[in-house]
Amino acid sequence: MFNLSKQLYFNVFTGLFIFGLSFYMIRDAAGTMNILFIISFILAGFLLSFFDLSISYKLLVFLIPLSVKFTFPNSTATILLPSEFLTGLLAIAFCFSYFFKVPVIDKQFLKHPLTILIVFYVFFLIISAAFSGMPIVSLKAVIVKTTYMIVFYFLTYMVLKKDALIGSSFFVIYGMALIPVIMFTLMNHSIYGFSKDTSNTATLPFFSDHTIYSACISFIIPPLIIHLIFSKSLRLSRVKIILFSILILWLCVGVFFSYCRASWLSLAAGGLFCIMILMRIKIKWLIILFLSASLFTIFNRNHIVSVIKQNKSDSNAKNADLIQQTKSIANITNDLSNAERINRWSCAVRMFCDKPYTGFGIGTYQFEYLHYQRKKEMTSLSVNSPYNNKSGRGGSAHSEYLLVLSESGVFAFLSFIGIILSALYIGMKTYYGRDSQNSRIVSLMALSGLVTYLSHSLFNNFLDVDKAAFLFWSSLSMLTAASISMKQSAS
Repeated sequence: MFNLSKQLYFNVFTGLFIFGLSFYMIRDAAGTMNILFIISFILAGFLLSFFDLSISYKLLVFLIPLSVKFTFPNSTATILLPSEFLTGLLAIAFCFSYFFKVPVIDKQFLKHPLTILIVFYVFFLIISAAFSGMPIVSLKAVIVKTTYMIVFYFLTYMVLKKDALIGSSFFVIYGMALIPVIMFTLMNHSIYGFSKDTSNTATLPFFSDHTIYSACISFIIPPLIIHLIFSKSLRLSRVKIILFSILILWLCVGVFFSYCRASWLSLAAGGLFCIMILMRIKIKWLIILFLSASLFTIFNRNHIVSVIKQNKSDSNAKNADLIQQTKSIANITNDLSNAERINRWSCAVRMFCDKPYTGFGIGTYQFEYLHYQRKKEMTSLSVNSPYNNKSGRGGSAHSEYLLVLSESGVFAFLSFIGIILSALYIGMKTYYGRDSQNSRIVSLMALSGLVTYLSHSLFNNFLDVDKAAFLFWSSLSMLTAASISMKQSAS
């Protein structure tokens, strides 16, 4: 490793960033500038590989919530700056570090069940892209998702392998970056009297809409609360406890004024899960509880549907209060947002039935589902084109699970479900262990955030955006690092 000062490292990195971006912005039609940009980008990643990547990684964590969308001149291509640029550099740097230097990933990590399942998941995404009707779209989507996994899962583990407890700081850094974002959003929202109708655009330019904004905030609230619960074990001073409390309160304010019902529900689910884990309810009892609830729902589905149809609470009604908006989650008759979700879900199922094994190709749902809509299921929010739609319209499948099923087929779907179930099992097993206290705390933090997001992802999908992808994949990496650390301390 070169013996360069941190100041020189910062100057070199910043210079390369400006150099590469400038080339792209002034590129000509002949494509010469594109080639020069790619060369400079790879060179920047190579030089970055000689430094301590954990420094740049922590910078990335802070920049992700603060990044904004940039559209290239004379093009429809967009990028989140500076987070996606830095993510790409770190992916290249990590690959150089792994293949041309001393390996930065140990065999225990590569052989870990979660790592294997993630590799299988990527493999099936690539297979799906190969059979895609829109190969360029799917190729771009595969590259983006793979880059996210390399940086947010593999590189995260490299940072964590010395001490899994470092993972707890990621939630804090991310939360601190959200402070100005929430402040800016509330200022925008206050201009319109905090009305629900304007909540969707108040989050611009940092978040594309209020759903992903609230999902990301909701993800980190439970881990930060766990910081307070285990304040003695984490040796938090009184000042830090007060600051954590203020930060959590500020995040809750952000979620409340987001008017996102899915986030409110997901926070309740995450909180309930944490309570059960803190009570040390055995895994087998949780499985029995889940299976019992599923069987009860199946055998009483007609009665349940009948009761749901009687729910007339409408989230879009004027002056709808918190109780009415919460109750409207189960309204499938006249709530416009829910009706449009059912339209998207139905299209996803029909797409899966047509291509059950390979799917239509990752990244293609927003283009392909339009032909699968039925007039009787369409709403005033439905669209007939994936382009130039008003805010609150268009979009994707509104379900992370159905999106994978329709775009990538049953094998990718089973791999994704396998990742989720394995993460829950490994995380609970690690927390219930008796050895490493640090590993137990980190596993509970990661679990609490994941359960919150997994609940939200029943109604929305965000893993194609780095703001949510970072939280999801890095939490999986934390669980992997915590379980490996637990095994090492026990041996």
